[in-house]
Order: sequence, then structure tokens, then C-alpha cells
Amino acid sequence: MTSDLEHRLRRLEGSNRRLRLLVGTLAVAAGVAASVRSADAKPEHAPRLKVEQLELVDAAGTVRARLGVEEDGAASLTIIDPRAGTKAVLTTLKSGSPGLVLRNSDGKGQLIASVGDTGPALVLCDPKGSVGASLTLRNEDGTSLLGFRLPGEKQMRASFSIMEDGRSYVKLIGPEGELRMYAKPKIEFTPAAESDK
Repeated sequence: MTSDLEHRLRRLEGSNRRLRLLVGTLAVAAGVAASVRSADAKPEHAPRLKVEQLELVDAAGTVRARLGVEEDGAASLTIIDPRAGTKAVLTTLKSGSPGLVLRNSDGKGQLIASVGDTGPALVLCDPKGSVGASLTLRNEDGTSLLGFRLPGEKQMRASFSIMEDGRSYVKLIGPEGELRMYAKPKIEFTPAAESDK
């Protein structure tokens, strides 16, 4: 009976060893498979992030850039210089055209560059935000226009225009809006160096 019991015990121990070896092998295989799967797996990402405003701050927590929607509904990217209080704003202007606005420390736009259906435009303003000079490659009426205004005035005081057909015009306006000079040259000018020959 003792030998029968010993025989059974040996058989049970052998089965136990084989079972432990099988479990160990399966555990190693599962670990290898998991590491291979994680190495081949692509990093997960969110396809869309919805926020009303995104702010970038420096080490002191001061806002240096802002991506968001302005009060007038235009989406914009604003770069801020906290020392000078100036801002550079890439935005959509009221006209619907994309534009770049450089603002002074009072928040007044002093340089506005935009691109519209008729072409690019550049506007220079005084420190209060009043237009002083503008350059339009293609105006609404098809002209290229360089114009100057005095601060606070809405009307151009001096303008130089080139029509689509190539004709050029110079216009000077007085303080009351009266036409002071209107020139539409019909003669061709030659440089002084050539006229001396």
C-alpha cells in the first residue's frame, strides 16, 4: 500500500511540475505578446478639441498669446507683449477679409494689413486709431489707390489713383471737402537726364 501511495504521489508531483511549466510558459508568452502589441500600437489622439479660448502663458503665468473668438465674433490669434502692452492680432476684419492688426498700448490699431476679393490693402493710423494713409492695390471701382487723410477726418485729403486702363489721377481736397486740384496727365514725362540730350 505504501508503494502504491508513493507511486501516486510521484505521478501527482510530475503533473504539478508540468502544470507549473505550462503556466509559466503561458505567462511569458502573454507578456511578450502584450509588449509587441503596445510597441506596434499607434498613440491615441482626440480628433477634435473644443474650447472657447486657448491661452499661452510664460513662466510667470502672464498671458503671451491667445487663440479664441473676439467679442465681434471673429476668430483671432493675438500675440501680446506685456512690457509694452502692444498686440499683434491675426483675425478676420469686419469686411470678412483676413487681416493683421498691430495695436499700440492703448489697444488702437496703428497698422492694418488685409487681403480681400479685390486684392491687398495696407492702412496706417495715428495713435488714436484714425486712418492717416492707405494703399489699396485694387479698390472697389477697379483702381489702385494711394491716399492720405488728416487725423480724425473721414475723407481723403490727397490721393493718387491708377485706373484699370492705366490712366492716372491726382486729387487734392481742401479742409471743407472742396476740390483743390485734380490732375489727369495727358502728356508723357521724360526724366531730366534724357531731356538734356
